Amino acid sequence: MKISNIERYNQSDEYELERGKYYLQKLGMGSISYSQSLDYALQCPDGSRIYPKDNNNGKRAIWRWSKDKVKWGIENDFIVFKKNNDGKYTVYTKQYLKVDNTNKQIDRKQPPMSVIDNFSSTQGSKELKN
Repeated sequence: MKISNIERYNQSDEYELERGKYYLQKLGMGSISYSQSLDYALQCPDGSRIYPKDNNNGKRAIWRWSKDKVKWGIENDFIVFKKNNDGKYTVYTKQYLKVDNTNKQIDRKQPPMSVIDNFSSTQGSKELKN
């Protein structure tokens, strides 16, 4: 089965042979469900600290990964800190084509079909809030 979003895997790094190409996905996310254990500070490359809300326009948010998982991600180059034009950092995870977020080989398939095609629950949540 062909992957419908294969074009998003368009970035390369030194792990491309084993992990494949990747795309960046924000580590922080606004969420209907809040977990205090996923709302913690990360140290940026310049020594400053960042919280999930800093990547969500100051609104309450969480990281998608636990502290231990982020530590692993940084050590294994699955986490990227990028400075924006305003000088603030945004934290991303590398989503690789050939491995999952634990560096285990996977065979990507078609993404699961949603109940309502062409709509995202994240976008739907934003629309409802507006």
